[in-house]
Amino acid sequence: MSLEAAAFEGFDADAAVVALQRFNSNAKQRGQTYYHDGRVSGIDCLKPGIAFVARVQGSVLYEVNLTFDRKTKRWLDACTCPLLSGCKHAYAALQQLIVEHAGADVRSLSSGTAKRSIKAKPATPPPPPGFGDVVAQKLGRPLDSGETHYLRAIRSAFHSARASKVLFARDLLPFGLPPTAGWWDRLDLWANFPSSEADFWNHLANYLREQGIAIPEFLRPVTDLDKVRERLRRHRRAREIEHWSQHLAQLGNTTPDTDSTTPVELRLRLLPSEARVEWRPPGGEWTELKSKKFREFDVRHAGGLGTEAALLWQPLAQRAESYYGEGLRYIEPWAVKVVGRWLRQPAMRPLFVNEAGAPLVFHEAPLRWEIAEPGDDNGDYTVRLVRHDGQPAPVAQAVFAGHPALYLTSEGVFTGPPQEDALLDPLQPNLIPAPAFETQGGLRLIERLRAEPPPRLAARIRVVPLQPRITAEITQPWAGSETEYCHVDVLGFSGDGKHVERWNGTEWILADDLATRKMKSGNALERMERAALGPLPGLIGGAGFKWDFNAQRWMLRLTKKFPEHFVPFLQSLPAGVTIELRGELAAFQNAQVAGRIRLEATEAGQDWFDLRVLVDVNDTTLTPEEIKLLLDAKGKWVRLGAKGWKKMEFKLSEEEDRELARLGLTPHELTSEPQRMHALQLADKAARKFLPEETCARIERRVTELQARVTPDVPAGIKAGLRPYQLEGFHFLAYLSTNNFGGILADDMGLGKTVQTLAWLEWLRGSGTGVSPVRSSADEETHGRDARATTSLVVCPKSVADNWHAEAERFLPGLKVKAWPAGELKNIAQNLGDADLHVINYSQLRSVGEELAGAKFLAVILDEGQYIKNPSS
Repeated sequence: MSLEAAAFEGFDADAAVVALQRFNSNAKQRGQTYYHDGRVSGIDCLKPGIAFVARVQGSVLYEVNLTFDRKTKRWLDACTCPLLSGCKHAYAALQQLIVEHAGADVRSLSSGTAKRSIKAKPATPPPPPGFGDVVAQKLGRPLDSGETHYLRAIRSAFHSARASKVLFARDLLPFGLPPTAGWWDRLDLWANFPSSEADFWNHLANYLREQGIAIPEFLRPVTDLDKVRERLRRHRRAREIEHWSQHLAQLGNTTPDTDSTTPVELRLRLLPSEARVEWRPPGGEWTELKSKKFREFDVRHAGGLGTEAALLWQPLAQRAESYYGEGLRYIEPWAVKVVGRWLRQPAMRPLFVNEAGAPLVFHEAPLRWEIAEPGDDNGDYTVRLVRHDGQPAPVAQAVFAGHPALYLTSEGVFTGPPQEDALLDPLQPNLIPAPAFETQGGLRLIERLRAEPPPRLAARIRVVPLQPRITAEITQPWAGSETEYCHVDVLGFSGDGKHVERWNGTEWILADDLATRKMKSGNALERMERAALGPLPGLIGGAGFKWDFNAQRWMLRLTKKFPEHFVPFLQSLPAGVTIELRGELAAFQNAQVAGRIRLEATEAGQDWFDLRVLVDVNDTTLTPEEIKLLLDAKGKWVRLGAKGWKKMEFKLSEEEDRELARLGLTPHELTSEPQRMHALQLADKAARKFLPEETCARIERRVTELQARVTPDVPAGIKAGLRPYQLEGFHFLAYLSTNNFGGILADDMGLGKTVQTLAWLEWLRGSGTGVSPVRSSADEETHGRDARATTSLVVCPKSVADNWHAEAERFLPGLKVKAWPAGELKNIAQNLGDADLHVINYSQLRSVGEELAGAKFLAVILDEGQYIKNPSS
């Protein structure tokens, strides 16, 4: 194809080349293929050098508009394909345009003419029919849009895989492969990459079949899987033979490793400054396990360890990647923690040996701190670690913290008192000046060491019992903050209030400056007795409070559920705990609002009453609005501003609770909203307990007017003998209409609800009974509108409309029934007098419901009444 040289006047070829470079790699690769395959079938000039339109043959013939923007010096493309721009069609068109421009330049130079009409003609022979053309030819019809889209997905997958010869699971998502398949898994589709798109499809179709994915019906004529399967079978079999051949060849050159299944022993040798791991095979010698061999040991021998040895090895194996030291040094925190845990396991003791290799001795008698008093008032107290009998303790090689502490010595392992690393050296006597030691701080140190005070101090110690106290208040992080917290102090108080301690989650700390108070001549040292404080730490933590390090108090954020945490916490506090609740929290000390229930009934239509709950409370500070809030909360906590939290509790005897239940009321479900009740419900004697006498009398008068026994004879017009249960249903409907009740006739399917309803309708028509709201049938609800009305309405599913007509002809031939077809429905409101019973379906009711709302009916019957069982329907 070619264009006249005049078509390229002002053509910016450099900008066109730059535009080609901007396409993404996929569009470039596929556009090149389109260009070389001669898919660009023609280019027309719309405006010389500026605007061109090209036709590109894809799955259909697409048009590409190429326009040069002189302001930005850029070529813009727009294609009729789904991508709209930046596609392979645009790339092929632009490349063809550049080639045409170069050819026009050559022709104009050789001919010396500036303008020449050159008709477009193909540069290459017509391309062979594509896969889509073959499919359309096999089907004998054009492809629809869905089929074209599927073929486009095949072509896209084919071109994507052509370069790498590989397809991944993600590439087959458009064909229905679930995304749970490995996203980057390489798929086994072919032995050699398919030579054509049709061959590619057959390999793809075979894989989809293997995965249980259906092949589109329109592609079955071009799908032949037999050759593909045979090639794949041979390919996979050859690969399987190669796989096993390689593995078996390697297996033949390998000597079985017996060590991997041989049980080995493990032990820990505790030296003065570190512990070393040793191992031995059965019958062998103990050998130190070097850290460089940890990983090898873990692979080859860990599976042969006994239970206790496995416990010893587990933390070492976890650290094998980074541990390079030859021993577990006692100055290393991790080693101290791990060795201490091992020493506390009685079952592991046989694995421990001393420096000489003898079993490590565990002494039962503990070490203790001994405090010796000075010879004069200005001397030093001596604090040293001794045996239980007062003899000097052996030198501690390592101390393992815990309860109790463990002391590793040359003589074995001793239990002992807590270690005070910052103050005391367990290896030698510690001298503390008497003026410093004879203080409350010195006494606290004695308590921490769990030591006996020397006689000089013991005579001066006065025991001060601390009593538990809880204080709580609501605070804000800053003024105006919407976030609030409940801050709690867990305190121990002396009786005179001079000594206060606070629990911080770890220990009881002084809440005043007692730590530096020195003992004056004649003054007693005071030792705090905390036995009564014992339960408080567990209770505060269990209630969900957290320690606020900034405020040095316990904290719980206020939410709607705050009372559900705080009240149980208060109730869990043992007797003897002083509770001080400040501000709004003080309301929790008298938070239960006792209420006495009264009922009030007001008429709400004939035979119906609105029942309201009234509450008399013992708290005279509450307003009617606040009482209503408490009632509507249904027994939950309500925050009433400055009055704090309150909760309504009803004072009901067992008898009153039963009587409320007889009325259908539950104390925890009561609200201020009225409940609609019928006179028969309120006539129960249970109501007399809660309703005023005059209201009860008015209700009873109305009930006496109701006829409880209505048993009319079956109308003569009914051509059927009603069975006993059908007669009972007919009497039930007559009872409802006599007393202006609504009702539901809920017999099982097939038991004759229709004939019962027809008998009732005939009785209504013949008796002239005044019918106010009447409803019948779970399948047939009725609603009479006026005593003077003589026509009735049935609303039913479309499938049973004809049944009403047939049943009426069979059982009540004197009843004129009209089932309304859709074409005549618009005239129903004007023609109600044409029949005794009109039948419409629920869909029709939506159309004419507004028109029928004002009509006068003897009864309205809802067949399959569940269709309108809620107000929205």
